[in-house]
Amino acid sequence: MWNYVDGALEPLVHLFQTLDRQQWTLVFAGVLVVGFLCMRGFGSRTNY
Repeated sequence: MWNYVDGALEPLVHLFQTLDRQQWTLVFAGVLVVGFLCMRGFGSRTNY
């Protein structure tokens, strides 16, 4: 089981190790945008 999980996550870990400063900035900005959209709730709380 753990070998499968380790094998599945290895390419992702390798990708994170190869990112430079500009790419990390873009990843951070993307996570902020997705987080903002998720926290907004896509307008689901406007009908109370």
